[in-house]
Amino acid sequence: MRLWEMTKRTPARRSSGVELIRTVPALVRPLALSAALFFLGLLLSACSLSGSRWYKDGRGQADFDKDNLECGIIADSLAREESMTGAGIDPQVRATALNNCLYRKGWTNIPPNPASDTGRQAAPAPAGLARLEQGKLQGLCRSFDLPASFSLLSDTTRHLGPTVVQSIAFARADGVVLTFVFQQSVDRVFAEIDYPVAEPFFLYRRGREGRPDSFRWAAFAGKIQDGWVGGLGAYLFCSPRERLTVVVTRPLPEPESKPPAGLRLSKAQHRMLADFTGQSLVWLKGH
Repeated sequence: MRLWEMTKRTPARRSSGVELIRTVPALVRPLALSAALFFLGLLLSACSLSGSRWYKDGRGQADFDKDNLECGIIADSLAREESMTGAGIDPQVRATALNNCLYRKGWTNIPPNPASDTGRQAAPAPAGLARLEQGKLQGLCRSFDLPASFSLLSDTTRHLGPTVVQSIAFARADGVVLTFVFQQSVDRVFAEIDYPVAEPFFLYRRGREGRPDSFRWAAFAGKIQDGWVGGLGAYLFCSPRERLTVVVTRPLPEPESKPPAGLRLSKAQHRMLADFTGQSLVWLKGH
């Protein structure tokens, strides 16, 4: 069966308005989840730090720059210790460590309110930006018919500074993971930048599709934990304040022989990743 071939879906049950398709076999989850979580961490790191505003009573930009530099050094050290390669920086760990350090120093993403705090109520949980119904995922400017046999892994919504972020991940029994990240900001604009690729992965191919449904994509591969993973990530720009990220990954076989001179993938890995990239792009363009 081809990667994006649609077959009849068998819903298992509903929970809190979310359709659960099937249960992912435990044996295929660790590598698939590690790759998905890595890219999710990279995305959340970028959107949590870029364009966020920090406030502290009686302090200005010079004070923030000093604390941010100190916290950045601490976060880099912690993230390097937690890196999957032991050499690079884990972006999810860095983002969390940096934010926590700034919070401990008294900085916050909540602007100061000159009005009295009397009677202030806790802010409600952020509403989701996307919904899943009958095998169709709808959110922001796009609607996706999900490939067959995918199971829901996670669905979380959170505030990262001025941005609401909803991340939804699905997996298939053969280790393919499909992740969506919906972002909507109150006061920042998403620049139309290339999709980032970071260690332990390396760039395989890169491209972009034109307007009106513009998106920028990158195919990548790399070794994570004890296995090879390849995939494609794309930024889809819905509006200046809305961005949708789609990442699809799959396991790659171990190299059957030494890669040709100057290359990092074996012939079998190259063929599989090229086919996977092509199918993923056809699926994306169709939505």
